[in-house]
Amino acid sequence: MAGQAPPSFRPDAILQQARSNNAAGIRALMKAGVPVEFSNQIGQTALHVAALWGSVEAAKELLDLGADVNVENTRGSTPLHFAAGAKARTREICELLLDAGGDTGLSDLSGRLPYEAAESDEIRALLDGPDPRIFACSASGDVAGLRQLYEEDPQHDTDVFNADGMAPLHLAARGGHMGAVAFLLQKGSFVDMQDWDGNSALHHAVREGHKGVVTLLIRGKASLSVRNFNKSEYGQGSWNSGGRQLQPLHQTPLTVAVEAGDAEMAEVLLSAGADPSCVDFDGKAPLHEALEMQDDELAELLIRHGADVNRGSKDFASPLHQAANRGMLALLRLLVSKGAALDAADEGGWTPVMLAARAGKAAAVEALLVAGADACIKNSAGATAAHLAAVNGKPDVCRCLAQHAPAALAVTNAEGKTPAEVAKTPEVAALLAAAGGGGGSAAGEQP
Repeated sequence: MAGQAPPSFRPDAILQQARSNNAAGIRALMKAGVPVEFSNQIGQTALHVAALWGSVEAAKELLDLGADVNVENTRGSTPLHFAAGAKARTREICELLLDAGGDTGLSDLSGRLPYEAAESDEIRALLDGPDPRIFACSASGDVAGLRQLYEEDPQHDTDVFNADGMAPLHLAARGGHMGAVAFLLQKGSFVDMQDWDGNSALHHAVREGHKGVVTLLIRGKASLSVRNFNKSEYGQGSWNSGGRQLQPLHQTPLTVAVEAGDAEMAEVLLSAGADPSCVDFDGKAPLHEALEMQDDELAELLIRHGADVNRGSKDFASPLHQAANRGMLALLRLLVSKGAALDAADEGGWTPVMLAARAGKAAAVEALLVAGADACIKNSAGATAAHLAAVNGKPDVCRCLAQHAPAALAVTNAEGKTPAEVAKTPEVAALLAAAGGGGGSAAGEQP
């Protein structure tokens, strides 16, 4: 019955009583020996739970019994952080904690203050949050409004967050409001402040294509190497370092510009010193992105500014592998001209010419062979580019190999067979045999 501890109970029962707003049950558990500061594996005490669920009576009982109003869980969150976003009776639970000495100035391990968890302006103001005008004026570019606010409150902090996790500088930059950006920087806004998704003001300005704001931020010493957070399902999870929860780092402003296909913006960033070979969370560099989009202009721009033409990604061992596989002739020639390794092999021993041969990209195969690629190299399965062209029925590639690398037609695979002997079709078998690649009949499709 209410007010009595059950004959057999676990100490964590106090957390359930706090959620259920059962003050009498909490009192009974305390009498049975459960400590008021009991916490679960992540440091949540009964007061944290009561704050989260808006269990006002339970919270009052806990405070009367000596609970620490500013106790922190393993993430540094106090009950007031939870009360700010309480599921019920938000104002009541916040006022109760404030009256008991709840500190609105304590930040958690992510640097967030209690007011930042609140959705309404009413609760944000109650928890000593910023004047909402700073966000509205920044978002609309209302410099006069910002000036009025600072005349009224000269010490108002600029590095504060709205309910969406964005600071005034982010809002002004996203909107392309140069006057507001300049005003906020003058008032001391941290130019590299990141929003809750890890985006800096520079990320926002780049994404929206505001070249003037980008230039202004760079003049204000904005970092070109700040990376936002990976928000995909793959990137979710618990990332910790020294007890501090981290987000997997992802894109720099340059990567954002390249992803948007904005060569003009990329030029601005590269000219200012952005690293053309920086990689995102998935190991993809801007050059990989440009190749994926088959954007010759961006790829050439990145290479001209020093992008590593031999750096691989999780999908391809090198940019040349990527261009060869997709038959991107202009980009392939550009990479070769800039020193890309012609015979670099991936973990399976596949070279760029092998990928082009398997895909039937005859022009790419020819360009690689003319540049000096070795068609006699075997992959880990013992196949050459000619074997791959033959077994996949690519006659145009076979003709190209016969013309530019005839010696490759006589090389045998791991089973001792020439390309002609593994040919998929009679046409390819006859073509290779006529070119001097040994006799053979169509072998049928092979894996």
